[in-house]
Amino acid sequence: MDLRDATLMFLVESSAHPAVSEIAQSAYDRLVEGEDIDYRVLRDLVDEASGKGVLRAIHHKYGPTAFEAIVMPVLQEIGRRAPIRSTRSTWPPGEDPLTAGPPPRFGARPGRGGRADQRVPESSLLGNAGQRAPERASVAPATPAPGHTA
Repeated sequence: MDLRDATLMFLVESSAHPAVSEIAQSAYDRLVEGEDIDYRVLRDLVDEASGKGVLRAIHHKYGPTAFEAIVMPVLQEIGRRAPIRSTRSTWPPGEDPLTAGPPPRFGARPGRGGRADQRVPESSLLGNAGQRAPERASVAPATPAPGHTA
């Protein structure tokens, strides 16, 4: 199944859901006319279809093999066209990343290292009312009553 056929199946199966049907119709029309389709349109189609239960209905109606044949061309096209966001750390200009050490973490405060440098604040040791929990009273051993032995 190609992308055009897959979007047609989305269109047919989403007739009860106007939001999904509208996106599927737009995607299908573009593909029939030989135009490129933006990955965001396809992503929106999958998101809406998922949110409205169309994907679940397709899976239930056609089974897992047909479901995969219908949905995978759309997902593969999204995967091909969507930009890849880099998670690579950046270093200040002119600094050699091989000798600079690790880059600063997002949100890290200067002078605060890992867990070893962190201390538990006093307020977290207090009870609900902002007071220390009472110490347990020590109980003196009971003395036997006269005439009894321990």
